[in-house]
Amino acid sequence: MSDRPTRPRDELIRRVQSLDRAHPDWDSPRIEKELETLVPVLYGNWKDDTPNPASRSRQIQRWRGAGGVRTLTRGAKPLYHRIWPIGERQRQALQPSFTARPTRFRASHRVFLHNCSTETLREIRVRLGTKDVGFEPALTPGSFAEVAWYKNDEVRSASLDAPAHAELRFALGVEFAITQGTRRARLDGELIADSSDGWTAFRSAAGGEREIA
Repeated sequence: MSDRPTRPRDELIRRVQSLDRAHPDWDSPRIEKELETLVPVLYGNWKDDTPNPASRSRQIQRWRGAGGVRTLTRGAKPLYHRIWPIGERQRQALQPSFTARPTRFRASHRVFLHNCSTETLREIRVRLGTKDVGFEPALTPGSFAEVAWYKNDEVRSASLDAPAHAELRFALGVEFAITQGTRRARLDGELIADSSDGWTAFRSAAGGEREIA
């Protein structure tokens, strides 16, 4: 008879959900690495029972609730997204080899799309305002693609013409293929900027808003 705790899976799920609330931008491998540090015995037993890394990653995504970043609507209903905009410091936290430029502002001058799912997203088309500003053939799990907002003259002009620290909003639409290119999906919402400091947040049309930093 095993002498393992009677309900180790419940504790792992609790830890995953706690990490997800604290670090919603973390992908599954990052959460798994943290589990190994926080609960090494439970993690080791789980790893022995689930030796395939892809299977562990899928379990973590299920425990989080679905594949991707979690946001909350006003009614506290959780939503999940496969792709999400983030700023320079957020990218550096996820990818230490990336260096964010020093700044005294909380906002970010650059915006990146982060594939926070466990599958490769394909044919990613990015539209900001009324202009197409980017296309990526594929985005592997955990990778990034920059939103080239500076390619839209309307966005640049609005930022230059606005009063200091005015709030600016621009429609962002991201279309991409999932399930090995067999289905299309979208992320729609608003990129929010401070005219003096940079990009500050993204608000999803489906509900939920998160800071860009």
